[in-house]
Amino acid sequence: MIWLYPPAAIALLALAAPIVVHVLVRQRATRIAFPTLRFIRPHRLASVRRRALDDIALLTIRLAIFAVAVAAVAGPFVATAARRREWDARTIRAEVFDPDSRYGLSRAVVWLERQPPGRREIVVRGPLPLGSLTATDIAMVPSHVGLRFERTSVPTATRTLPATPVIQNGRIVERETTLNAERTSVRDVAVTGTAAPAIEIAAPAEEHAAADGLRRALLNERIAAALPGRGARIMFASEAASLSTVSTAWIADAAARISRDTPWDVDLAFGSDGNRLVVETRMHATDARALTLVHVLARGLASPIERPADEVVPIPDAQLSAWTRGAGPVPEAAPEMIDRDDRRWLWATVLLLLLIESVLRRDRKQSGVAKGSARAA
Repeated sequence: MIWLYPPAAIALLALAAPIVVHVLVRQRATRIAFPTLRFIRPHRLASVRRRALDDIALLTIRLAIFAVAVAAVAGPFVATAARRREWDARTIRAEVFDPDSRYGLSRAVVWLERQPPGRREIVVRGPLPLGSLTATDIAMVPSHVGLRFERTSVPTATRTLPATPVIQNGRIVERETTLNAERTSVRDVAVTGTAAPAIEIAAPAEEHAAADGLRRALLNERIAAALPGRGARIMFASEAASLSTVSTAWIADAAARISRDTPWDVDLAFGSDGNRLVVETRMHATDARALTLVHVLARGLASPIERPADEVVPIPDAQLSAWTRGAGPVPEAAPEMIDRDDRRWLWATVLLLLLIESVLRRDRKQSGVAKGSARAA
């Protein structure tokens, strides 16, 4: 059995209230008219308070009404064999049409987790170019979720990408890339100006020479130019002083890309200084890996190179077939997945008990009236 709102069971502690009221209620003594007390021998008097329950049957019914109502609020659900057969016969399908299918795939997994119990399947439709899905993306899909792939079109055989700025020999060069199924060709189409360093490099005094070498490499080697308005500061041999919290979207995205693309484990701390990314590392500027780290930082400030939607080579059909799988067994139902519980039966029981309580109360009232009439007679 699953309870959708288990904290509601705390209300059962209130069941003690009616019992305490029935026990502690002060009973009124019945007055009896007596002509004289002269023939009664005097005795020492002691007050006696009645502690016994007056009407156990009526009290029990009222306690049952409250207990069943609390259980109904808690939301019980019994996974019967009939319900499991119903779940097994139902397939909940999510369809992905994104050109870059990896993001659509992750959103589909999140959406399926909130659906009622049933077999789950994701259908990915689109041109499915190379790089739009990887084995890592497929591994993130739970094993009980089925996968199917439908290629709706074939990627364009040749595609020329928009020119992107790169820094080379101190100049900003617009580079145009042409893709086809056999090879990728790159050509420089224009020189747009002199390169200004977008990355400030800070290092201890004894490492200034190494820092100057890194600055020259940023201007002379062929690296991607930073997008307008973006800059960064990297501090080598830093002991990770307190940094400002990152609150700008592009800085958070750049930090995530830098962490992902760094080819080895290295302590990196990210922060912001206005609209500038700040990176602190314990690595020294004299380290042989420092230049690679600076290149990774430069790519984090530039436009992403990976654009699977522009790819002209499709994912091989054999690979798609290897990733294809049927929907697995229905997972254990979590409370947030239940779309129909058993509370209606408990509320029906509450109504029935209220009817019984009303009849008992009426009978007790009529009995009391009859006893009073007989005593008066």
